[in-house]
Amino acid sequence: MQPSSQYDSVCDVVSVSLTELTPVVLVCGKKNVGKSTFCRYLINSMLNKCGNVMYLECDIGQTEFSSPGFVSLTQVSQPIVGPPFTHHMKSKRKCYFGGVSVNDSPDRYVACIKYILSHYKQCYSDVPLVINTMGWIQDLGLMLLIDTVRLSNPTHIVQFTLPVQTTPPPLDTKYLSSAEGWDTGVCLEAQGVGLELESDGVDSEIEGSEPEIEYQESHGVENTGLKNKAISFQSEGLTHNAQLLEINVLMEHSTNQKYKNSEIRTLALLSSLFDLQPNPLPEKPIPLTAMVPMVLPWTQVAIHIPHFQVPKSEVLYALNASLVALCVSDSSQVDEVDVKDNLKIVKSVPICESFGVGVVRAIDPVNQLFYIITPVDDQALQSVNLLVLGSVPLPKQLLEQDQDGSVPYTKYHSTFKQTGSAPLRKRKNIKRYNPRWKKKVGRK
Repeated sequence: MQPSSQYDSVCDVVSVSLTELTPVVLVCGKKNVGKSTFCRYLINSMLNKCGNVMYLECDIGQTEFSSPGFVSLTQVSQPIVGPPFTHHMKSKRKCYFGGVSVNDSPDRYVACIKYILSHYKQCYSDVPLVINTMGWIQDLGLMLLIDTVRLSNPTHIVQFTLPVQTTPPPLDTKYLSSAEGWDTGVCLEAQGVGLELESDGVDSEIEGSEPEIEYQESHGVENTGLKNKAISFQSEGLTHNAQLLEINVLMEHSTNQKYKNSEIRTLALLSSLFDLQPNPLPEKPIPLTAMVPMVLPWTQVAIHIPHFQVPKSEVLYALNASLVALCVSDSSQVDEVDVKDNLKIVKSVPICESFGVGVVRAIDPVNQLFYIITPVDDQALQSVNLLVLGSVPLPKQLLEQDQDGSVPYTKYHSTFKQTGSAPLRKRKNIKRYNPRWKKKVGRK
């Protein structure tokens, strides 16, 4: 691949800043404009100046180092070469959203980002950070992007723009000061309006004033189509100083046209399960049915299904032969637990750490045991007290591997027109009316 000259220009700007501060670079833009490719290019460039770079994955549908459905923080110390499924890495901290569409639960998505960012600030604040965002930048997706910018407090914002693009406009001071976020609300500082904002249940009064916009010359970006301006704004009482860098692309393109997005996710998931195979890899991979599973008693773990409503009597059927996240949660924060035959079903759980994914190989209801195949090591597995069943499916190839004839859970015997033949999806992307909104933004 021949990189754009604009890539080098942005990398030069970030590299210069390494001598003065710890850069936090947020990359945003529509899907199929080259965000992931640029992130790899930027990380490789930064590794020439520093030993490690942290990578925050906010695109849960097209992950770089982890399985689909995770918001993760990964430490990169070696150059990245190849597509995502060729360099799966163990994350320093990851949180399972439970799906590939943030529309399922925007609140959970923002909470996952807050959780991972908190860990970064506590443990790796002196290491440069690259943040990759999702390609949905309209309506709800745009509001979540605004939240991500405000929460991460980036030093640089790299925005990919198309010749004909109205949404979003450049993420400059004026726009970021007045845009509405899903979680952070509306900030009207640019108009000099005092505004109450809610964040984690705590209100703060913000006195707004017209912020100053400073422009400065870019470093080596003349005549490259790269716009570079320094911006500063305030939100939620925090001061953000960011350098906006726009990369102009002629059209949407895809570097993986050979594969669909769902196929890329499958490859990423298979890559995360690769450690199940012995080393060196045998000529014929070992199927799941021939692997020795781990045993988890029902009394040791709780079950949570975040995006669907599943009757208690059907939970075991939903878990069997499914992909689950192995998580550790503070038991004191878990509420609304339904216990049925020692099977603990949690209706709501706090955002918590996940060690990885596993496959529910079998369930023994008599002895009340889960048999799980997972690459997670034994020591981490002893801490697991929560299994989260999301909407990320187990690849069909794993179930059909080394099997003859019809394989259970791989054929549809229902037309999905019968009552109860499909799970009920919860709607969490519509906020209920809050009377305080009228006071906040002057709505009538």
